[in-house]
Amino acid sequence: MDTSEQYIKMCEKATEIQEQKPLDYDGNLRDGEYFSGDYITHCDDMTITEFVGKASYCEDCWYNQKPTDDYTWLPRQDQLQAMVVNPHVIGRLYDFADFVHKEPYMPNGIIGKFKMFKEPNDEACHFFNSMEQLWLAFVMKEKYNKEWNGEEWVNAIH
Repeated sequence: MDTSEQYIKMCEKATEIQEQKPLDYDGNLRDGEYFSGDYITHCDDMTITEFVGKASYCEDCWYNQKPTDDYTWLPRQDQLQAMVVNPHVIGRLYDFADFVHKEPYMPNGIIGKFKMFKEPNDEACHFFNSMEQLWLAFVMKEKYNKEWNGEEWVNAIH
């Protein structure tokens, strides 16, 4: 699971994705979901610390350990894949392959050098370092016609 600063930034800026946070019946992020932000770490003294990882709820006290209101949900790859419109797995796979092959910042497509993954110390190729980042870009393009420019999601020109 990608918990890098880059993925956190991409997720934080993807407001359309953040609106789909998986919440429990109390409006809290579901147990086991990944997030970045402030986290209540102790039931006794309610210590709040910055955290990146899985939400974990305490069953031994009346107040659950949970993210505070200001956090960024980090969707897993399977959650991103489920957001794509095509209900058939093979159809999603073809759509994804087409996306990877045709995007302008991936001129050689998936058959070429797999340019979306950054090599160490390669500042020229700054787009995607993980499959979660790549799938997030795919979901944003397919559902919202937005592209990642390295800093934020912008409306796609083409």
